[in-house]
Amino acid sequence: MHTTVIIIIALSLFTSSTPLPSPPPNLTTTIHNANHIFNALHSSMRQWGSAWNHNGMSFFLASVPKGTQFYHGTQSSQRVNGTEWLAFEPEHALSFAYAGPFPHPDPEKPSQKVFAGDEGEVRYGYLHTYTAAKDLRLLYIDGLSAGKTDMGTLDSGDRVFLRDSLSTPSPKEQTPHPNPKKKPGLPTEYERALKGCQIAKNDWQDRIHGILRAEAGFEIILCDFARDLDLVRISAVPPRRQDRNNNGWFGGNSYFYRSIASRFHQIGGERVRVNYDRFVTAFAHEELDLFDKGKNEMPRLIQFRSEELEAVREELTRLVMEHDVATEAGAVNWQAVVDMIVTKYSDLLQFFISKEVDSLMDMKSNVSSLYVAFVDDRKRDVDAESVRCAMQFIPSTALDRESLAGRVVYDISYTICSTLRAVLDDVDVVVAKSRIERLVEYLAWTTWKDCKTKCGYNEVCYIPIWPFGTVEDRVNPRCKSPREEMSGGERYWRDGGLKVEHGELQTCQVCEELLFTKSYYVDNHANGNQVCNLVRPRLCCQFWRERSQSRRWWQRWWWEEAPSPDPLQGAPALAQAWPLLSSKPAARVTKIATTQRCQQSQESQSQQQAAERAQRQVEELERQVLQQQQHQGQSSETIK
Repeated sequence: MHTTVIIIIALSLFTSSTPLPSPPPNLTTTIHNANHIFNALHSSMRQWGSAWNHNGMSFFLASVPKGTQFYHGTQSSQRVNGTEWLAFEPEHALSFAYAGPFPHPDPEKPSQKVFAGDEGEVRYGYLHTYTAAKDLRLLYIDGLSAGKTDMGTLDSGDRVFLRDSLSTPSPKEQTPHPNPKKKPGLPTEYERALKGCQIAKNDWQDRIHGILRAEAGFEIILCDFARDLDLVRISAVPPRRQDRNNNGWFGGNSYFYRSIASRFHQIGGERVRVNYDRFVTAFAHEELDLFDKGKNEMPRLIQFRSEELEAVREELTRLVMEHDVATEAGAVNWQAVVDMIVTKYSDLLQFFISKEVDSLMDMKSNVSSLYVAFVDDRKRDVDAESVRCAMQFIPSTALDRESLAGRVVYDISYTICSTLRAVLDDVDVVVAKSRIERLVEYLAWTTWKDCKTKCGYNEVCYIPIWPFGTVEDRVNPRCKSPREEMSGGERYWRDGGLKVEHGELQTCQVCEELLFTKSYYVDNHANGNQVCNLVRPRLCCQFWRERSQSRRWWQRWWWEEAPSPDPLQGAPALAQAWPLLSSKPAARVTKIATTQRCQQSQESQSQQQAAERAQRQVEELERQVLQQQQHQGQSSETIK
């Protein structure tokens, strides 16, 4: 209705004899980084766009209605009453209910290490189900802001929201951890949660209840479970059987990634309501060169001094303190407006630059059909036509509001319309196509990154979503079946905020290959809360580097019978994780001499043969122990 009204008003104005009016003053063009802000609006609370533009630079106020159901995975059967994590999807939470990969533990409380005890009793993980006891007020940090990488996913959260307050503000300036038993290292998620909730309570007077972020699924760091949630049930989760086909977080199936894919384009059910009329984005700050003179493919905040980010921090505080989380009266859902623009033009722009349009006549015929609704043939006016076109989706109520989103939407819409209008004056199809190609490159809509073909019922369009995915999945998204989803390739993500120095990226691939050929799981909460598994090989590289005799060498660790004390010093949980691997109580986890050079270089034939012999020895040792277990009637389940 509003769209119709604004078009009629525009037509009546622009076909009269009065001079052409300027666009409304609060809808001026040439907004700094308008394309990136537009895309942030489009991708908000959508898994696909959040994963593709994974370095979020924007902050939104959001609310979750009372009664919304959440899930929490843990190794405890007791209700949570403090600060913890909530997942919107049960498959997401189940990944934490299973002992092992990707936990968010309290570093003071060691999590469960095994599913079967020394006597063979089963130790369960637990899936908690809660509902919101009231409408929850949240701060939403966009992008994959929960992805533990050093690629920029944590920039906005750590540097703006947490104000550089983590225990390790930079790789060169590490400060002691509050726990004296913890060595300095990467900040933990638990530290992020505690500091975030301290800001919410002390600085923002409890105006928000938690922080909404995305990784492989959307999650909430909720500051007070006891205050804000009602418990529905706590269910024991059957132990996950480990087998040779288990590739990590998924287990042997693809249901987790499928649950992610089901939220590619909307979280659904109106479970989250976002205020798009008032938000904060670093993209709007012209003094910040987020792409560092073109050096960064993705926007970053790491290159700035702390004081250079103070203006964004102050703007964020004003947003929280001065505006309601719920949509204010008269506010516009700018994401819905953005959706109308993208839906109308996304396929058409791709069609215009395709081989199907091979002549200037075809090009102009298609463009004019799209543009004719904004033309008054009695009195042609190019500028007026572009303004009418740009205003077609902007509600009349927006004309009385000062809104960054409104200005951005008009800017992008006007850019599209004026480009199409210019095509009608082109005299060469190559020039016309080039004009639209430049527009498409500038817009960079995530709809153009989708799989080229419709996926089958047993497939999903696969892209890297932390912690999953390879470089090839980013370069060439394609439909994948469950058998293909965990196929090999160079991993896309660099994990944990670890500063990767020159040459170390491939080093970590070597570490991954050496340490995890057998899908073994190592947990060392006593030393930096580092977790080593298939999902987080980069952190494991740091873990092993700190304990190697030289920065340039790696050790591969295995278990074997040994009466000597645990050689890992400070990682007793590692030895405890393998009580069933030998029938003798003196079994310990020890290292054997299968070292490899950290730097990738050509190995001599003798070195390769030695490595192969060592591998065969390990496999034979495994076989013997398994035979012992079977002979003694012990469970043959592999224990994480």
